[in-house]
Amino acid sequence: MSGLEENRAFRNLTRVAAITVATTLLAGCYAPPRTHVVRTETVVEGPSVVTLRPPAPRSELIPPAPNEHVVWDPGRWNWDGRGYVWVSGHYVERPYQQAVWEPGHWIERNGGWVWDEGHWRT
Repeated sequence: MSGLEENRAFRNLTRVAAITVATTLLAGCYAPPRTHVVRTETVVEGPSVVTLRPPAPRSELIPPAPNEHVVWDPGRWNWDGRGYVWVSGHYVERPYQQAVWEPGHWIERNGGWVWDEGHWRT
């Protein structure tokens, strides 16, 4: 092998090694997804009565709170007009220190089911 061929082989080997090292280092850069905090506002509309009973709530793994100013609002079944769709739980920001979150829930009423929206109480 001539000096020129050895030089090319060395450069190629160096490039492959650099790519391998970079790929290995980047693989360790994974960070878990950030916890999502939702600011809630209640929009009051006339209650819709759903004639189909909602399924039992799903079990959820609650991620660590991002700070002490939030509380967990559990997931729920949402009626989309054709069927129930699961909406995952999320953190809601506390409006003031003494506020207590009352999660929403389905209530049997008027021959069907009505969603009672979650709200803050003192």
